[in-house]
Amino acid sequence: MIHKNKLQLITCLALAALALFIPAVAFAATGDIYVSGGGQQFQVSLNGTKISLPISLFNTSGITTDVKGNLYIADTSTNTVTKIDPNGVQTTVATGLNNPQGLLTDPSGNLYIANAGTNSILKIATDGTKTTLPISGLNDPTDIARDILGNLFISNTGANAIVKLGTDGTQATLNTTGLNAPMGLAFDAAGNLLVANSGADAIVKIAPDGTQTTVNATGLDDPTDVLPALSG
Repeated sequence: MIHKNKLQLITCLALAALALFIPAVAFAATGDIYVSGGGQQFQVSLNGTKISLPISLFNTSGITTDVKGNLYIADTSTNTVTKIDPNGVQTTVATGLNNPQGLLTDPSGNLYIANAGTNSILKIATDGTKTTLPISGLNDPTDIARDILGNLFISNTGANAIVKLGTDGTQATLNTTGLNAPMGLAFDAAGNLLVANSGADAIVKIAPDGTQTTVNATGLDDPTDVLPALSG
């Protein structure tokens, strides 16, 4: 995603300029795209139709969906996460946060929050139980991604690194070079990890074998999120 005035989907799927500050994007199960930024939220169909969502949030950051079609949006002005169900009903599912950023749901419906202000990752279970994941050394974490095996990956933005939390609880820092304020994370269909390398105005791809390359994308300006095309 381009931080100012344009949304570009990696790979090969692009939308026209939306003329707003866009920090976060997410796919719906239908293939539509949710866009959140500047206190505005949109649903964008694959044919480019843009619909404003009737949601009163002011300083939105992370956005994600779950397998049931619910939409979750983090709001840094109120330090909360709001859930919007498919019928448009809004409920607050997390309060008392500190600069919440990236959001993630897993297949079981658990919600993960990059709580940047406390340098932690929170997990909200389906019954509402909130726990802090056992990850040390985080510095301004801004996004979370999950691979097909269930391992979690966190953009450790303040440390210019990507942290992996294995399903067995093992923590490791990926062997990367040249990261500069990495933010948005996403996996494509081939299992590559895409990284919005914000400080370098670039998108980095990390293959399953650890090979790191820079995606051929020009004109990026402080990219803060990435979203692979559904085909990968």
